[in-house]
Amino acid sequence: MSRLTKNLILAVVTVLSGVVTTNQPSYSYTTGTRFSCERKGDEYFTFLRTEDSKKYQVMKFASTDFPPPYNKIRNRCEEISSRFQRSYDNGTLKKLLSVD
Repeated sequence: MSRLTKNLILAVVTVLSGVVTTNQPSYSYTTGTRFSCERKGDEYFTFLRTEDSKKYQVMKFASTDFPPPYNKIRNRCEEISSRFQRSYDNGTLKKLLSVD
């Protein structure tokens, strides 16, 4: 095989391996139950997204009657959402009960 052919094959293999690698799903972000803080209009909410992509509102953040830095609604929403996620991931959060 000529040097040019070897270099061409190496280039094609390198490009294809990059394409295959970048098209793999990131399971840590795309699967499983996920809690997140999201803004709707001027309000912040913790949402739960299930494995089948259903989205549920868990909590609305409205009060600013907390000491800093949690007197800012966004900070509190992000902190509580991450605590929900951590508790879910380590198994201490078994169920979420909803009362209408």
